[in-house]
Amino acid sequence: MVQRFGSALNLNVHFHMLLLDGVFVEDGDTVRWVKVPAPTTQEVQQLVTDLARTIETWLDTQGYGSDDPCDEDDDANGALLAASVAGRTALGTRAGAKVRRLQRATTRPFRLPPLCGEAHGYNLHAAVVIGRGNREGLERLCRYVLRPPLARTRLQRRGDGLLVLTLRKPYANGTTDFLFSEVELAQRLAALVPPARKNSVSYHGVLAPRHRFRNQVIPEPPAHTEERTRLTKKPRGRSRWHAWADLLWRVFEVEGLACACGGRLVLHAIVQPPATLYVLDSLRRSANRNARAPPMAS
Repeated sequence: MVQRFGSALNLNVHFHMLLLDGVFVEDGDTVRWVKVPAPTTQEVQQLVTDLARTIETWLDTQGYGSDDPCDEDDDANGALLAASVAGRTALGTRAGAKVRRLQRATTRPFRLPPLCGEAHGYNLHAAVVIGRGNREGLERLCRYVLRPPLARTRLQRRGDGLLVLTLRKPYANGTTDFLFSEVELAQRLAALVPPARKNSVSYHGVLAPRHRFRNQVIPEPPAHTEERTRLTKKPRGRSRWHAWADLLWRVFEVEGLACACGGRLVLHAIVQPPATLYVLDSLRRSANRNARAPPMAS
């Protein structure tokens, strides 16, 4: 999963990867699972060092080395991206200025936790492990990997009109909040929009879509205990599409079929175009007929 944002809504491209703690070994026409030992902190540090050297060497061959000239984009997108990486404002009256922040008077030393490494601006965190059979923990980790860049609870408006973005955890230098105007916040969000027609989620190895052993290692999804009607032209039969109410609950934990009476709504029929247009037009005309004019002043 390619993530483009940091906790301060800055452009910070990094990868969230879910890795198997073992390998599938080919055994005739089937595969068998072989668990590998957990890495050490020294091995993680060596891996980061090797990755940094390999990536920087490749960037040099592509013309993106530290000594190569930087080509400026003609549109504003390049300016937004560059300013977001540098922690500055791109446009407006504060163009070029650093993003305003709130800091505590005290700071704390930064220390890498175990199973983490850092080298030449690259870092790797490999300390999160999900135990066997912990499906709930795996789902929480997947939700974290796929999380959006901003939670509304972290954004508040001050009395002077500035927007305050509160960090989930204070920085080592004491930074707790960032301050944005509405235009500055819009600039930050615009820089986080991913490129068009580029996949953000990829699967590799035996989990790749076309791997010949993928069907043997991917478990079948559990069957529904109750019959569900899908809002499609073919509501019955095998399908990858799930009912919208199920997806609404899975993503937002909102019961879309809850009724005000405390019961649950039941789907009786599916109205598809062009009949849908006639139904909506009938509802509109009915609402206009039942609308009452305001009372006349005496």
